[in-house]
Amino acid sequence: MCDLYTDPQKYAGKMIEVRATIANRDLRMERPTFAPQDSCAASGYMTIGLELPQNVSPKPDFDLIRNESFQKYTEALKKPMRVEATLEGRFDPVFIWRNHKRERVGEGEGYGKKHSEDGRLVLHKVSDVEAKYIPRK
Repeated sequence: MCDLYTDPQKYAGKMIEVRATIANRDLRMERPTFAPQDSCAASGYMTIGLELPQNVSPKPDFDLIRNESFQKYTEALKKPMRVEATLEGRFDPVFIWRNHKRERVGEGEGYGKKHSEDGRLVLHKVSDVEAKYIPRK
């Protein structure tokens, strides 16, 4: 994901594969827990939402592969779990945050509810799903 923060235009509109943590029910990618946070923060930051192909207009030229890993992923999101997975899909950036300023890197107003996401990943495939229960406080 650090590469996406460093040069989002390089990956715009392309199929990418990234290991990420999915915020429970928000369908927003976060940096994996094992990623070096400091090196990513120096490049910039963006919120990246996840979209299913059938919810995107115009419709992409690929469909979501609904395999066993995708089923495990969707089941884990229904529970209080932290989900890490390898995600493959088309990357569409609009904004990136650098030096406390929001910079435009693509077309549009943003994605998600009220255009709150700086970019999106239109899902094609989910694999290597790891789900861990979040302890209650």
